[in-house]
Amino acid sequence: RDFREERNLLKQQVEPQINKFARNRMVRATVIDLRWGITDEQSSKGMTLPLCLQQVEHCRPFFVGLLGQRYGWVPAADAFPGELMQRIPWLQKHVGGSSMTELEIRHGTLEAVIAKDDAYFYFRDAAYAAGKGPDFETTSPEEITKLESLKQAIRERGFRLREGYQDPRAFAKSVTDDLWAKIDALYPADLLGDAALEDWTAHHSYATQLIRSYQSDDTELQSVRACI
Repeated sequence: RDFREERNLLKQQVEPQINKFARNRMVRATVIDLRWGITDEQSSKGMTLPLCLQQVEHCRPFFVGLLGQRYGWVPAADAFPGELMQRIPWLQKHVGGSSMTELEIRHGTLEAVIAKDDAYFYFRDAAYAAGKGPDFETTSPEEITKLESLKQAIRERGFRLREGYQDPRAFAKSVTDDLWAKIDALYPADLLGDAALEDWTAHHSYATQLIRSYQSDDTELQSVRACI
C-alpha cells in the first residue's frame, strides 16, 4: 500500500519507456507486479504465497525491490503449505514471522544464486513517509528491527542499491535508467545483424508469445493429424 504510486509508474511509465528504447534491440521487457493477479478465490485457498514465489522464479535472475518505512503484511503459519516448504526449505525459518515482502525479496535475491548486478533495490527517503500513517510507517519496534535487518542484509550482499530517493518520480527516473543500462549491456546494438535477421527475430518473438498462451485441445489436434 505504501508503494502504490511507484508500482503504477512502473507499469504505466517505466515499462513503456523501456520498451520504446529496446524496440530496435528486438527485446521486450515485462514488469510483473506481485500485487496483481491473485484472485479472492486463490487467496482463500492459501495460494497467495506459492503463486507470488512462483512469479519471482519466472523472473529470475532479475529482481527489482522497493523498501520504505513499512515492514509489510506477515502471513500466518497456515499460509505456508507443506509441499511449498519441502521445495523451498529455507522458508521453515520464516513461518509466521516474516512479511510477504521479505519472503519475496529473499526468494528473488538473498536466498538465490544470482549475480549482484541482476538485482536492483531502491530505499525511499524516510521523510516521504513521515506523518502519512500506518500504511507508510511501521510503528512496532519488532517490525522496525526486522525492516532494518532486511535492508542491512541487502546492503551486505552488494546488490545494486539506490538509497534515499526522494519521491515516486525520482524512483521512476532511476529505475528506467538502471533497467535500460542493463538491457543495453545484455543486447548491445552492434550485435544486431542485417534486415533478414531483424525480420526473423520479430517473427520468432511473436511465435513465442503465441506458444506461451496456447492451451492444447486434444480433439482439435486429432482432427489436424487426421488431415495430414
